[in-house]
Amino acid sequence: MSDGIGNLANTMGTESTSLTTTQQTQALTPDAGPSYFMFGNYGYKIVNTQLLIESQLLGNAFILGSTTNAILGISTLGSINMVWKNSGSIWGTVNWGGTLPAFSTIYSNTISQRITELGKNAIAGWFGGNSVIHPNYAALGTDDTPYNSTQTALVSESYRALFDTYDRSTDYVLNSQWNINSIQVALQGITFKEIGSFNDVTTGTMFSRYTFPAMEIYNTHNYRFTIQSTIIDTSSYGSISTTSGINAMRDWLGGQTITPPQYVAWGDGTTVLDISDTTLEGELQRNSIDSFSYTNDTAFVEALLSYSQGVNSRISKSGLFDTSTLGTLWFEQINNAGPLKYDTFQIDEIDQIIIS
Repeated sequence: MSDGIGNLANTMGTESTSLTTTQQTQALTPDAGPSYFMFGNYGYKIVNTQLLIESQLLGNAFILGSTTNAILGISTLGSINMVWKNSGSIWGTVNWGGTLPAFSTIYSNTISQRITELGKNAIAGWFGGNSVIHPNYAALGTDDTPYNSTQTALVSESYRALFDTYDRSTDYVLNSQWNINSIQVALQGITFKEIGSFNDVTTGTMFSRYTFPAMEIYNTHNYRFTIQSTIIDTSSYGSISTTSGINAMRDWLGGQTITPPQYVAWGDGTTVLDISDTTLEGELQRNSIDSFSYTNDTAFVEALLSYSQGVNSRISKSGLFDTSTLGTLWFEQINNAGPLKYDTFQIDEIDQIIIS
């Protein structure tokens, strides 16, 4: 799709005050016969909404591999106390078994931060047809320079590892969690002040960065870092992002294999849009997206409803899906003043998805 068409979609979608002219305008496509243009204006605001740091005191629990609570060597059969040995030297005794207490909060920051500019561009690229990896690594650093969305890396990174788990149980919200256990000797004694999320083991795109009060890692504790992200619908002009679509976005950010929208569907429904919608009311036709593109934080998709499709029906709704039948309804729009479709013209739909 040309930049001109993309700019037209953006202008029609963001500057017009009339719903009819916002979503559609009648025009001619050169050498293709009459076309009716429709524009969808969709968007997500992705915000990092909390950093939570917790610790767990080892106490008397036996931790295999720990430099304080592990046993290396052979104990007396039947003994309650186990001798901790290394190269024949007795360093002390610990109890076999023991219990680990619950995690307690060290630090919680609920200040909301937009994801980085490069993170926005990466997600727009994913919607625009690129192969993009979700943020799957957490990194720690030693600098407390304040966060800025234009940053591309931690200021002074020291260590990076895969996230351990993702909590995707709440609508619109993702909790990405990373555990640091007492046996991670490389981190012990280092004072950390920053954490970020990335999509590569060494470089990649930084999606988030938080600073926190200086914290030293001790071998007497386990640690848990949780970065929370929240997705908000910013669609406009008779358009919405559905709950199912937002949660699909959440699941992709949380490590699931998710397919972005690949199809546009058109229908003649007239019921007011609702975020709980999972199907397009009065669906008449669903076609593959013909063109994907993106620029910075905005993706564009384009699809055609041909001359012979949807004839004698008023095209009042359209939506974006991930499959040719059924599937996830990501976005939808309504315009009850939409065109009565005849076989004398086609409908050219151009939708933009803005990540903010």
